[in-house]
Amino acid sequence: MRTDRGVFRLLRLLTAWLAVGLFQLFHVDPTSTPVGLVIVGFIALLGVIIFASFGVLAEANALAKRLGEPYGSLILTLSVVVIEVILIAAVMLGPSPAPTIARDSIYSVMMIILNLVVGVAIVIGARRNGPQRFNPGGTRIYLVLITTLALATFLGPVVFRPYTGSFPTAAALILAIVVGVGYAVFLVFQMGRGRNLFRAPHTGEVALTGHGRTDEKTSPAKASPVDSLGARFLILVALLVAIALLAEHLATLIDFGVSELHLPIALGGVVIAAIVFTPETLTTLRAALNNEMQRVVNLCLGAFVSTVGLTVPSVLVIGVVTGNAVVFGLRGLDVALLLATLTLLWVTYTRRRTTVPLGVAHLVLFAGFAGSVFIA
Repeated sequence: MRTDRGVFRLLRLLTAWLAVGLFQLFHVDPTSTPVGLVIVGFIALLGVIIFASFGVLAEANALAKRLGEPYGSLILTLSVVVIEVILIAAVMLGPSPAPTIARDSIYSVMMIILNLVVGVAIVIGARRNGPQRFNPGGTRIYLVLITTLALATFLGPVVFRPYTGSFPTAAALILAIVVGVGYAVFLVFQMGRGRNLFRAPHTGEVALTGHGRTDEKTSPAKASPVDSLGARFLILVALLVAIALLAEHLATLIDFGVSELHLPIALGGVVIAAIVFTPETLTTLRAALNNEMQRVVNLCLGAFVSTVGLTVPSVLVIGVVTGNAVVFGLRGLDVALLLATLTLLWVTYTRRRTTVPLGVAHLVLFAGFAGSVFIA
């Protein structure tokens, strides 16, 4: 059985790189290719990227089981965010200007992860297991970071340039440095002295400090060479590189489709967010069903912190270096949804247990976001 799984993992890797070779060899130019072939190419490309993304998920989950929390969730989250940065950069550097693609993608990630995924996870988890517990110590840190990063990223540009919604060059570089360094400090804390804050609480009690030991110990099973930590890490990296090479082609097709079908520009960001976070979403829902609410917190709240912590500095630097405009400022309705989401997150996670009504409230906010995408 283990041999069969190893063969399947290698087959997944081979498929991803075969697609890279084919798309590099037979470059699809949507402006001069029949529409039918463009659609087939898009479906094939999307399928391969999702297939490879699930491979990243599988390798990250295996590493998570070996390393335990919070390292496991962190590996998965960082892997997903790297894919997102690659896709956004591919669109930004594509043939058509896309000044709002980073904003649309990050904002879509916020709404999808913090409302849709959190809402569904709370509802199905609470219905199956009753109110679910989590560690409020680490959760409060996530909430403070999410609130600060979201307000600085989406409302900061409005202060500097209300009409364009972009940062001046100096402000962009300062924000990139502050966010990047701040996120690095957070990672050091999360993996060091504060790691117990991001682990599930003991039965009957909740850890409020980052000191002391926990009962969570992982006892990794003996692994064959193909299942070793090193092999899994190499496969994960190889899949990420393949996705990066395929991302340029996908970005071109997404840009062409949105333009030709006269769809809302923000829909491109929603598509990227949906593609990137589909594997992590399934992992989160599985954790909720297994009564692992702490892992849900680490994956969902940690995903947004990592998204802003890595994507915003990368995009701002790319914009400054290439001279491409980068717009992060939100418009009126989106600002209202942003503030409502932040408020509801504090209400949800300053309690020590999750309940179905809170999950439903998150889903209502996501429905509002889904409708707002198509409002001109």
